[in-house]
Amino acid sequence: MHFGGIHVVFGLFFLLLSVLWVALTIYCLYFVAALLDRPVMKYRRSVVTQKWIAGTSSAPDEVLRLPLPWMNRSFFIKSLRITGIVFVLLYGWQRTKWMGDDNRHYAAKEYWVSGQPLSGFRHTLTFILHPDNPLTRHLTFLQQVIYDQGISCLPNGDGEMGVWKVQWFYRPYIEKLERTYGDNNKNETSPRMIHLLNDVWETLRILSTSDIEDPSMEKIYYDRFAFVASYYDLFNGHYIGVFGGAGTKLLKDAYHSKRLIMLSHWLDELKVKWEKNNYDETLWREQPDLVAIYVKTSISIKQQLISYLAFSRTFSCDDPIISDLFQQYRDLMSDDPTKSIALRLSQVDRDMATKIYEQSIYKLRGRLAIYVMEDICHYELPRESCRLIKFYLVPSSPDVRSYAEEISLITTLVNGK
Repeated sequence: MHFGGIHVVFGLFFLLLSVLWVALTIYCLYFVAALLDRPVMKYRRSVVTQKWIAGTSSAPDEVLRLPLPWMNRSFFIKSLRITGIVFVLLYGWQRTKWMGDDNRHYAAKEYWVSGQPLSGFRHTLTFILHPDNPLTRHLTFLQQVIYDQGISCLPNGDGEMGVWKVQWFYRPYIEKLERTYGDNNKNETSPRMIHLLNDVWETLRILSTSDIEDPSMEKIYYDRFAFVASYYDLFNGHYIGVFGGAGTKLLKDAYHSKRLIMLSHWLDELKVKWEKNNYDETLWREQPDLVAIYVKTSISIKQQLISYLAFSRTFSCDDPIISDLFQQYRDLMSDDPTKSIALRLSQVDRDMATKIYEQSIYKLRGRLAIYVMEDICHYELPRESCRLIKFYLVPSSPDVRSYAEEISLITTLVNGK
């Protein structure tokens, strides 16, 4: 096991500070419970007193406990002790995992291993609380302080800082598909949501354009990038203002559409890295859900870019976006189990395979892509019998009336009129 020099002392300081921070948080929850307990016990005492006077119950002091005390030193000490034991055990486990011979940047890792227990506690809280809940902001603040100290020890240009961001700050949003407080499909997007999307985008850029020297951190990049990209693709309509109905407006905006082009390219590069490191087969065995998210997100972005190419008057049947999408459709729609991603996924999780296939092929943008590739560009997709894939029967003529503007522009561009 390696040590990060003097930074081990700073790491231990942050660990102890985290223990105190969490113990105080637990005690604050107890204090709130004590506040609520007072009126409850007062009401119960009045009910029992009336029954005692009527001779139908024992005396209140015999059947009721005392209200929880405002100050409970014993409870705080127990919270501090239990939190300390759990955090120290987690810290020790993290040291064995991240301070070995195969790891890199040990000075930075001292902050990583000391911040992991706090991150785990915060992540646990998000199962019952929103990530933006005011009750957890002091914990997020401390996590940010540890993050700032840790990444200052990383070499310039190392993408590991992006992994820290994803693991410590974005997971609750991504795993639960949460937006910032108050943001939904109808209201005007808040500055907090825009800030989150910008932060997520910057992290995607760092992970895609920077090398990650630590192989264990690089593996987290392999495992998490598609989920982060999916989150950005799902919610980037908030840039328009009101999320509902923002799709077409976003794709008429060159700035955000070019971001989608870059994200599509980064996803393609991720797949190449998986294959280069023989990691794709590992994912099929251990994380087929990640493969499904990757396929869904990559196809979704290219489907959207059909509209952008139309609105920007740059559509061409020979555009790499169209040819790559055609190949992805063939791989998904094929009835050959050695080629079809859908059929291979169905062997692991049929419901997941059905959902991915339906969302990628049969939703409106999926039908637009089929129409453009077959009826305008004359690409030959798998025949109707192949499109069943044992899941659905697809109409031979997809309904694309919702995309009349795009189809008109594409037809004009292709026919040169």
